[in-house]
Amino acid sequence: MRIRRRRLSTTVRVAMSVAVAGGIMLATALPASAEGGDRAWAVQDYNGNYAPRGLIAVATDYHSPVVSSGITLPGLLTTGAVMDKATPYLSSSQVGSVVVQVNSRVTVRAVGLSSWCRVGTSSVYGGAALGSGSVLQVGGTTIPLPVNPAAGTVIDFAGGHLVLNDQDGSPSEITVYGMDIFPGNGAEIRLAATYCDSFV
Repeated sequence: MRIRRRRLSTTVRVAMSVAVAGGIMLATALPASAEGGDRAWAVQDYNGNYAPRGLIAVATDYHSPVVSSGITLPGLLTTGAVMDKATPYLSSSQVGSVVVQVNSRVTVRAVGLSSWCRVGTSSVYGGAALGSGSVLQVGGTTIPLPVNPAAGTVIDFAGGHLVLNDQDGSPSEITVYGMDIFPGNGAEIRLAATYCDSFV
């Protein structure tokens, strides 16, 4: 297990919201007031390998909740229903029925995936959970995923790895990714993500 720390990327601050209906992604710009503050989003292709580098189904404390019947990125992932919520002190992301085709040999599945963060009196904190899940490897072993993973739980698979309950931040801000997938081709796919800060 390892806990990775890094600053929140600027893509979060200039991101777009994508509403998904019937497998069709409709891009909509967030209002200017949505910049900054607590937020939650369902999917992010951080390096832009499969989709625009923006966030998909993003909620902010000015634009919440965001609900979708599912998200599809062809050749990469499908999800069931999504609900992202954000308030000035609490954010949560729930993504149902996650299936990620990581590469030709590896598929990641989870019945459901969620993350949350909260602003406390002296710090910010958060966590993640998932329903039953596994990493399926063609010609290899099936790796079960823990339901309540510790922060920074790393699961290695053929050609790459994933991090469950991946947490970045400081005492005054935190980003929690329910699942952060590194397929080994330079891509990074973040699922069920939340961000909270105690800045006034």
